[in-house]
Amino acid sequence: MTENKCFWCKVVTVTLLGAMSSILFVLSLKVDYQWVLTQEHIRFRKGFPTQGNWISSPYGTLKSYLFNVTNGEAFLNGTDSKINVQEIGPIVYRIKGRNEILNQNDDSVTYQKLRYDEIEFDPDASCAPDILNQTVILPNFILFGTAAKLHDWVFLVRYAFNAITVKEPALIKQTINYFLWNFTTPALNSLSSYVPNIVSNCGMLHNALKKKEEIYNVKIGTKNGIENFFKVNNLNNKTYFPEQSNRLKNSKHDYQYCPIDLAETFDNSLFTPYLDPLREINIIAGEACRTHRLNYVDIVKHLGFTGYRFAINDDSVGSSCLDNAMGIKLHKGMFDVSKCLFSK
Repeated sequence: MTENKCFWCKVVTVTLLGAMSSILFVLSLKVDYQWVLTQEHIRFRKGFPTQGNWISSPYGTLKSYLFNVTNGEAFLNGTDSKINVQEIGPIVYRIKGRNEILNQNDDSVTYQKLRYDEIEFDPDASCAPDILNQTVILPNFILFGTAAKLHDWVFLVRYAFNAITVKEPALIKQTINYFLWNFTTPALNSLSSYVPNIVSNCGMLHNALKKKEEIYNVKIGTKNGIENFFKVNNLNNKTYFPEQSNRLKNSKHDYQYCPIDLAETFDNSLFTPYLDPLREINIIAGEACRTHRLNYVDIVKHLGFTGYRFAINDDSVGSSCLDNAMGIKLHKGMFDVSKCLFSK
């Protein structure tokens, strides 16, 4: 009797489990798993792959080139009317960055972008393993740049500048490492103590890769909607780039004319799911203190996934507030980033 009772208990249990499994299976057919995963993606929760992979980004390589003056003596004595240069490079560095979350709630996340957290010279990928120790001749950009800045200043300032720089050479012969990381002169050190916004080290990579404050606040969560995922609320508590805002003081144009307004922009680390190729996308270029517009190019496949390729479209550069430097019109496609790299 007991054995029969146990047998029927097992039958009932198996039947119930089977019925429940069937019901759950039918219900699961109505679940849009892609939508569910998308919802979790934009919630951007701690411990999920989306956030974990994002924290350890960005990373990549930086290739630099210098141009060695090959006829310096002939140019200085007047034999040659133009400088001849020879391209040196690439000089390659491996770069790793990371994003440090400072605060997060259901609707937004505040984080600090450490863009150049680790910088390592790559001798194998560079044009020569000892390229940093090789000697080149470059124009004295410190001398020429400062002279251009002080050109319209009062006579006494220009007189003092001439006195300080009277022994400064027009061409400098030094190592590539010097020009990239420690480009300074005694005259520059003196000037930086008295003249506003002149830095004491004009090393190209020293200034381009120096750490600066980049604290973003971006939208996340279902309340903001999928289309607004990771759109920027502010950068360093500003909705524009203050480094470039002075350009508008002497301009009749507004922020829309000048690509420094952060409204409706992405931080360029994550984008909204289901991107529409016809949609206008604007990204922040923190290194240049400006925004860029992206345009759809074509469809690409990567690791078995299909995606869209976008590229920067800068038709607006030629008609924006960034197309001149110190009143000098720049060539098409060029824009001035000096305030971003060298402003104090």
